[in-house]
Amino acid sequence: ISEDGITNNIAEELLNKTVYELSHSDEDFSSIEIVSSRKDAGKTEISKKLFNKLKIKHKVCLLDLDYRKKGLTRELYGDQNSLKSFDDFYNEIENFKSDNQSVFIPSFDIEDPIDFFSSRDFNENITKLKKEYDYIICDTPPWKLFVDAKIIGKYFDKKIYIVCNQSSTFKDIDLFLKDLEDKKSARFFYNKFKLYFNFLWYKYQYPYYSRNYYY
Repeated sequence: ISEDGITNNIAEELLNKTVYELSHSDEDFSSIEIVSSRKDAGKTEISKKLFNKLKIKHKVCLLDLDYRKKGLTRELYGDQNSLKSFDDFYNEIENFKSDNQSVFIPSFDIEDPIDFFSSRDFNENITKLKKEYDYIICDTPPWKLFVDAKIIGKYFDKKIYIVCNQSSTFKDIDLFLKDLEDKKSARFFYNKFKLYFNFLWYKYQYPYYSRNYYY
């Protein structure tokens, strides 16, 4: 197997393990905010993959709340989306439904994300979605760069923090945890790891596989 094949297999196993733990935990993971301190950590990709895996057995709502980048919206619907509100979305909801009545809600065409995320309308609609779906997952802008994700975090019970290889730092994680009132609401997902790490003249290989575990 090529190095890319090995890393892809490991990534798939980590996602499968994450989905299993989310759906079998004694804790409530029904509302999840996908976060990271830096851009390009993989929030959008992990959000989409978790959605695709969870919707196989559950009714799931995926929201693109990264209004600065709109990566999910552009990937799934191009630049044609012109919805301006939840009312617009519900008028066209059939266009956004997936398997098992799961649904994707794209970024809306609005002027100020902070005003929108702080609005009564946003609060009421997130509350409504929590009642309608088994899981709601949202992709967010970088925690370190914008206040959006911190405002959004008030509406979501769990945060999955994407730790990106050779990008995320311990300081990033410490600052993120300091912002949380409930530290136990955070979980970490390691993404974009490499098979080898070079330090001076040493070459370390990881992850190390032994029996049923990756290290």
